[in-house]
Amino acid sequence: MIETELEAQTQLVVLARTLQVPPQHLAPLARLGAVHLSAIQQQILRALHAEHADTFRRVSLLVPIFPVGPGVALFERVVPPVLAARFLGAVGVDHPHKCAQALCMVDAVYAADGAPYLDPNVFEQLMRYGRPKSITRIIDELLRRRDYVTAARFLAVANEPLIAALEQTVLDDAGLVYTAAYAYPAHTLSRIMRQLLAGPRQRVPGMLHAVLAGPPTLHHAMLALLCKVAPDVAAALGDIFFGRGTAHEVGRFLLTAVNRNASPALLTVIGRLNPVALWALSTNPQFADTDVLGALVRSLDGKDEADPWRGLFALSARLSERARRHIAATLAELDETSVAALPAHATDATYWPALLQLLAESEPAAQSRVAAIWSRLSPEWQAGIERHIHENRYDTRLSRITDALTTVTPEEVFFRRRQQIRQRGEDHFASW
Repeated sequence: MIETELEAQTQLVVLARTLQVPPQHLAPLARLGAVHLSAIQQQILRALHAEHADTFRRVSLLVPIFPVGPGVALFERVVPPVLAARFLGAVGVDHPHKCAQALCMVDAVYAADGAPYLDPNVFEQLMRYGRPKSITRIIDELLRRRDYVTAARFLAVANEPLIAALEQTVLDDAGLVYTAAYAYPAHTLSRIMRQLLAGPRQRVPGMLHAVLAGPPTLHHAMLALLCKVAPDVAAALGDIFFGRGTAHEVGRFLLTAVNRNASPALLTVIGRLNPVALWALSTNPQFADTDVLGALVRSLDGKDEADPWRGLFALSARLSERARRHIAATLAELDETSVAALPAHATDATYWPALLQLLAESEPAAQSRVAAIWSRLSPEWQAGIERHIHENRYDTRLSRITDALTTVTPEEVFFRRRQQIRQRGEDHFASW
């Protein structure tokens, strides 16, 4: 699954929280992507906890003979939560079972105070040896405090028993969506959402209703969640989200994505929708607004990822002719490099018919600009464009483009490519 910029932004917030600096101070790091940002954050956390690990491990020898029940009660009264969290992180490597047992016995408020300072390794031990109901009480307290970044650390390592307990006992729908926006890696989040979709409590409709009725920040978090989960999970969520939401509610969600510069993420989600949800979404009045359509298209200027382009082509094929003409006009106005890359995007997204339909319904000036740019592409691409136009029966309606292209037979293209390969000494053909 191709990573979106929105995923990188959420992990940037998590890294900033770890370093205790405003996220805007780390903005240049967003280009590293979510995977690398998450790895950096984990390395920093481990370095911070390793600093005093030797000191705490000196007490580790006493843990086997220390009674957990009375010891935890005494610990809560005399040891500050931050110090307790650092201690548990240090001794948890040697005594993971007792560490998880102790953390599950303390008061949820006390545990939530110390949770931000737990060693990353402790979270995995907690999932393995801890009691799910006790862990969900800590998560509930974190959601009550709106500490979604810390709660996300629990979701990131959740196992099946905890996921089942989450569905049953953590009832803050909006809080779960906010938390999921920061959770990483994505495959764990997909498992959680599958449980919420198929579980006995049927939590997803309520969650999505809370999102649609919520503020723009919650819309933004939901968009991040939809980008993170596996495509089949995103499609299942989209069936409910866009199929059951009112036109006004869904329209607010769309405007949030556009206004918060998350249009590529929105288009990525649209490209994963099932046909029924896609048709329902395409009828939303916001897609009759030329400003919204123009913002969606311009957001892809210079973007090479196939997912958002697939979303744009899939959406355009279901919009009105007037909307398609505006999309085509905006595409033709993009930077010359972006217009030249349209055939590659249509190939990667497997949506040539939608692109050709857009161009066929566009104004003559738009067709002429596209034709002039495409006529400077390599012979291979020009031959491919002409072949797609002919196979989709747009020869007459796209005559401006076909007339501008240099006619090259497939045999000649093959011959030229073979010559280039021989000159470079390669033994394979480049695909086009």
